[in-house]
Amino acid sequence: MTFAEAMLAMLLISVFIFAAGKISQILTMPLCVGKNSKLDIVLCVNGDEPALERTIRSLKYLSSFEKDKIDVFIVDNGMDEGTKKTAELLVRNEAGLKLCTIKDLCLESLNEEGIHRDKGSCGYGNIPE
Repeated sequence: MTFAEAMLAMLLISVFIFAAGKISQILTMPLCVGKNSKLDIVLCVNGDEPALERTIRSLKYLSSFEKDKIDVFIVDNGMDEGTKKTAELLVRNEAGLKLCTIKDLCLESLNEEGIHRDKGSCGYGNIPE
């Protein structure tokens, strides 16, 4: 093997390692929010939800890469008492986590974003009056 062939092989290996590192970085960055964007995650929960805490922890892990740009809304869509207590405890202990009803979510988006939608609908289906 000549010196030129060895240098070419080293260059190709370096390019491959660099590309693999970049691809790995992109694949392990689970969530990316643009500079002028904000992301709201809406989790509608009804009835008994034994996996609520695990679900919230997973969502908070995803949002940990974009602090202050992501809020998670737990929407009470008829939770049972145990699930509601779990949700309230999570909201007390986690920043960027809010518990609300669909109607509250609609009113909050109207107040914060200035979105004007038809009465009784906020893009989440019909909202009880």
